[in-house]
Parts: sequence; C-alpha cells; structure tokens
Amino acid sequence: MLACQKRQHNRDHEQRHRRAIRAREPVVARAARAAPFRLVPAPRAFAAARLRLWLIGLAFANPGQELAERIVDVDLVRVFVRAVDRLNRAVGMIAAVLVPIAVVLCAAVALLRYGFGFGRVWMQELYVVLCGVSFMLMSARVHGEDGHVRVDIFWRRWSERQRDLVDLLGNLLLLLPWTLVLLWSSWGFVALSWSVLEPSAQAGGLPGLFLVKTVIPLAALMLFVQALSGALRAALRLAGRSDPLAPSG
Repeated sequence: MLACQKRQHNRDHEQRHRRAIRAREPVVARAARAAPFRLVPAPRAFAAARLRLWLIGLAFANPGQELAERIVDVDLVRVFVRAVDRLNRAVGMIAAVLVPIAVVLCAAVALLRYGFGFGRVWMQELYVVLCGVSFMLMSARVHGEDGHVRVDIFWRRWSERQRDLVDLLGNLLLLLPWTLVLLWSSWGFVALSWSVLEPSAQAGGLPGLFLVKTVIPLAALMLFVQALSGALRAALRLAGRSDPLAPSG
C-alpha cells in the first residue's frame, strides 16, 4: 500500500515538474516540439513563399533603384543626358528657323505666281521640304522638353512617381523600338537614293532629293538618343537621384 502511494506521489511530482518546464518554455519551442514538420516547409512551398515576398517587395519598393544601382558611373550618365540635351537644342533652334523661312517663301511664291505670273517648281518644292525637315528635326527637342501631347485625363491625376514610371516604360518599350524600326525601314531607300544621287521627280525641281531623304534616319537617330536620355532621367528620379536637367536651386 505504501509502495503504491509512493509511486503515485512520484508520478504527480513528475507531471508538476513537466508543467513547470512547459510554462517557462518559449512559444516557438513549444510549437516546434508539437509540430516540427510545420516549421520546415517543403521546397515548393518555400519557393512560393519567396515568390510572394518578392512580389510584395516589388510592389512597394523603388522600381528604379535596382536599375540605378547597376549603372556603373552616374556622373557619366549625367554627362550623356546633358550632351544629348545640348545637341538636340542646337538642332532644334536651327529647325525652328526653317519655319519662318518656309512661311516667307510660300508667301513669295504665291505673290510672284498670281501677281506677276512668275513661278518655279523648285521654289514650290523648297518650302514644302523646309517644313518637313523642320518637323523631323524638331521632334527630338520637343520630346526632350516634354512638349508632345499627353492624355491629360490620366496624367494630371498621377503622382510624380507614377509619371516617372510611365516615362521610363514608355521610352524603353515604345519609343526606342519604334525609332529602331524607323531606322531599319528607312535605311534601304535612303541608300538607294544616295546611290543614284536622286533628284526631284518634277522637271525643274530640287536637284538634291537624296539629301532630304537623309533627314529621316538622322531624325530617327536623334529621337533614339533622346528617348534613351529620357529613360535614364526617369530611372534616376525613381532611384531618388536628382534630375541632371533640373534647374539648380
């Protein structure tokens, strides 16, 4: 009888000791001891968890940070952006001068033809060519100054960060591929025009039509470097860097 009571007393003492140890045990350790398999995820579950964390980080992180960190020399990028801006501004100023010249020439052609019965085919072609050349060469500068038409219904409601992201993706995914297509598609007939030194198809017209056609790939090249410059500017702004063309304080 005494032996049974002693064994019961030992069991009660052991249970109280175990309860005391569990009370002092951390929650994580108790969970690991109760269900250790839950703390060691399967490879697929672990990969899915990492993917979810990466997507969450991508949604809330800085989209341009990784791109900017891969740029070896930010100062070199700034020099490139400023050089492209100066080049396109200079070409744009020359192209802007062609517009009033074309207007005056058009008025002179009309006055001479209907007032004095005098006209030349090359004069009529010249003001048309001047307008076309001005339009082609001015496109890069207008893009650099953000002067092209935007859909203001969406643009004015977006934050600066959303606008920079649209500029980055628009330049990389839309404008740069389009300029490459324009370069590739225009190269053949421009080379053919140079091979025969193509003149105007009209008798008495401009003799150097091949020079006019050369403006097409040249304008596409200028727009390409301007789009690249715009993408780099947007990436720098998204990364928290200062805009190389921003007015100094």
